[in-house]
Amino acid sequence: MNKTIIIITIAILLASVTLAGVIFLPYNPRSPPRANDTNSSQSGVAQVVKGNNRFAINLYKEISKEDTDNILFSPYSVSSAMAIVYEGAGGKTAEEIKDVFGFPSYDILRPNFARVYNDFNNRKNCTLRTGNALWINENFKINKNFESIASEYYGGKAATLDFSKPDHAREIINKFIAEQTNYKINELIPEGVLSGEVELVITNAVYFNGTWENKFDSGETLNRSFWISENKSIKVPTMHKYNMPVSLSEASDVELVRLKYRGNFSFVILLPKNSSLEDVERKLSYEWVKNLEDEESEQNVDLFMPKFKFRRKEEYLEDELRKLGIKKAFSPFESNLSNMYDHEYYRKKRLYISQVIHEAYIDVSESGTEAAAATAVIIKATASAVPPKIKVVKVDHPFIFFIQDDKTGEILFMGRVTNPKSE
Repeated sequence: MNKTIIIITIAILLASVTLAGVIFLPYNPRSPPRANDTNSSQSGVAQVVKGNNRFAINLYKEISKEDTDNILFSPYSVSSAMAIVYEGAGGKTAEEIKDVFGFPSYDILRPNFARVYNDFNNRKNCTLRTGNALWINENFKINKNFESIASEYYGGKAATLDFSKPDHAREIINKFIAEQTNYKINELIPEGVLSGEVELVITNAVYFNGTWENKFDSGETLNRSFWISENKSIKVPTMHKYNMPVSLSEASDVELVRLKYRGNFSFVILLPKNSSLEDVERKLSYEWVKNLEDEESEQNVDLFMPKFKFRRKEEYLEDELRKLGIKKAFSPFESNLSNMYDHEYYRKKRLYISQVIHEAYIDVSESGTEAAAATAVIIKATASAVPPKIKVVKVDHPFIFFIQDDKTGEILFMGRVTNPKSE
């Protein structure tokens, strides 16, 4: 039995067609196509957002269990690519994907995922774009219904590549992703991943560039202490703003601090208080965060926050996804991705996910935040003179953060900072 490889790449994409050496891109990588959000609703969007945010926190907890480094990923990017995988799955494989990502029924998922996607690509006062595409091997017999659904509801336009020329195909996809992410994710697909056996690549990526509603003054940025552990501190560039407007929620062991971007997004910090980061991570859940958010109140604080910039690449994200409950999709003997292909053509073959790659980047500075992410899923067959007394918030020890859409509550990026100097 010949092996067939399908790659599903969650990165910002660009489907392209090669004909006689000419490459045709399905759309401008900076102008993703619109999806069909007819029959979407506020309640439907809320269901999609809830699934994404629950997955975000579950994946964060899984990654953080055996890792002390900075963490960064885009749950929205992973969820977008896996939603398209879900459309091509059947039986128990589809059930496991649905459970882990919290996808509602198809009639709710499709138009409301499309609505979130469209809203992100049309947001004012900030730069935000996300895109999906299907890269089809010239000999792959794709299921036309699957192709149509991916295009209509996820903006995943299809194009053809010759994967028997893997270096050329890799260059095309990576260049598209680089442009879509403003050249922050340049080499998502490493050498050796693509080959003549590749049948399909599904890509998604997201790029965000937001400006603070209330910018920090760079003249106030000084090297200050950041406590990387209870007994050890390092000096890092730390921004400062007196009378910074924030939304604040406090519990006995944590403070939630929300800083606004222009364009209805927020940077949300979960800062341990009288407890360790590990204590907070043990409590972390969708409901726990939601309760904190429900108790937020607006006030002005004396804010100290580190500048930081780093990237993180997860080359084997499938390990965490297995632990979360997706098992059959990774098994060459049990996977059911049969809705992706023509059954007659592949009647003797079975497709399964062999690897999931994800890369993300973030840069938080006095003016705002720039962030980008991409994923690849590989599928094979087999101040005043006398200032008033106000609360002081010092983000001077490890913390959890996420970038959140204020309109829907969707978590776009999530991570933690244990060392702001690490890049």
